[in-house]
Amino acid sequence: MKHLYKTISILLLLSLFLTTCDDDPTSPDYDDFILGDTVVIRIGETLYESEEVWVRLDSIPVDTRVYDENDQRLDGTAKVCFTVNNFSNRNSFCLYIDSIHQRLIPKSTDTLIFNDAVQFYMMDVQPHPRAGEHIHYKDYNVQFILFEGAIVRKPNIYLYPEEECRLSVSLGFPQGGDVVISDPPYPHAWQDITVTPDGRINSTYDYLFYEASVPDLWQREKGWVISREDLSGFFSENLNAYGFSGREIDDFLEYWIPLLKSSPYYAIYPQHTANIDDVITLNISKTPDSILRLFYVIKEVPEVKSLPEPVIPAFERKGFTVREWGVIN
Repeated sequence: MKHLYKTISILLLLSLFLTTCDDDPTSPDYDDFILGDTVVIRIGETLYESEEVWVRLDSIPVDTRVYDENDQRLDGTAKVCFTVNNFSNRNSFCLYIDSIHQRLIPKSTDTLIFNDAVQFYMMDVQPHPRAGEHIHYKDYNVQFILFEGAIVRKPNIYLYPEEECRLSVSLGFPQGGDVVISDPPYPHAWQDITVTPDGRINSTYDYLFYEASVPDLWQREKGWVISREDLSGFFSENLNAYGFSGREIDDFLEYWIPLLKSSPYYAIYPQHTANIDDVITLNISKTPDSILRLFYVIKEVPEVKSLPEPVIPAFERKGFTVREWGVIN
């Protein structure tokens, strides 16, 4: 009988050992997330898309954010540090809050590109602290997206109706894609908006802003190669030639010129309205009389090279006019 009890005890211990091994929380699960999904991660956690692709949230060393009772950020910033492994390419980096658009970005660019196909985007840090509130590190969680494709960065949509009116605006992605950040928040705050002839939206905004992850279907055959020193003059003239004016050009220069400083030359490939419509549709409840959409693919290049020059299509501003610019890089 003693031998029987001993045998049963050994079997029970062996069963417990095997069960514990199977449920080992340190064993990576290579299906933690899917590329393109919004993922929630905690400090110290590592999440796997596959054995070769994983994301670790290392720390949040700085958080001085303050939010009001309506969950609007009043002040402060947060610094969030990650390690991302993409096959043989491992990157450790920190992202910061953009105080202008209330979005989370690296210091110099809002998308960290690991290669031509896989990109990382941080979306939010939770919880949102109130004044004087201290958050324990175990209570933090961060939302991110790791995705294949391209980011259309900071498209601004300017609306100029002939008279004050109420409009609803939406975006479509016939080839796949999604909005990753917006101001005002998309889609709800883009519905039933009041717009005046000078482009003012709800007495608050000068344009609708968004960024989107989309398939990389942009042309890179025709364009220009411009030196870093000449970018401001080039974009000022080029945007004007396409049909933009005034604050639309000023907004572009103010945002983009300070960011384009890491290369001696840049290749610039324009994407016109028809090309953009194939990837991102712009739907407005009242049909515009004239619409101008222009994105630039901007790539760093080490030296001047010759490109076939694009033909700039004519644009006539008439009636209810809509204009939109953005950048892909």
